Amino acid sequence: MKYQLFYEAPFGNLKILITKVGVRRITLASTKNKNLINTSISFILKKKLSEYFLGMKVDFKDIPLDLRGYPKKYIIVWKKVLEIPYGKFIFYKDLAEEIFKNKKYSRFIGYILKKNPIPIIIPCHRVIKTKGLGGYSLGEDIKKFLINLEKNENLT
Repeated sequence: MKYQLFYEAPFGNLKILITKVGVRRITLASTKNKNLINTSISFILKKKLSEYFLGMKVDFKDIPLDLRGYPKKYIIVWKKVLEIPYGKFIFYKDLAEEIFKNKKYSRFIGYILKKNPIPIIIPCHRVIKTKGLGGYSLGEDIKKFLINLEKNENLT
């Protein structure tokens, strides 16, 4: 069974797909629809998102995720990204070195992070290029917004 949760973020509406296992997908929604779910996961997630967007240091590690069906390497990378603390950032090349023992896999890391189905909760916005921000599944402007929110400063 799948449920939809709509959340009004500062940069637009988020559509969150939740299964019996956990959060499956977060995308931008063109409109805010009525919430069709009220479960313990949705209640905790709404609370944590509200605190996060108020600039509070929030840890999403206890939110159950539904990553069934994704390649093992993707899940390894996403789980490693979950370990990056709030307000801390890592370069693609350093993450590639840590996971694959080779900095040359930085583009592969970028490819996997672009496929991240649960941005914000799996904080791939905390992975940046050595020169510039890099891409983001919800858009570079939102990546910049999230980084600024966590660092509480302007990035250029």
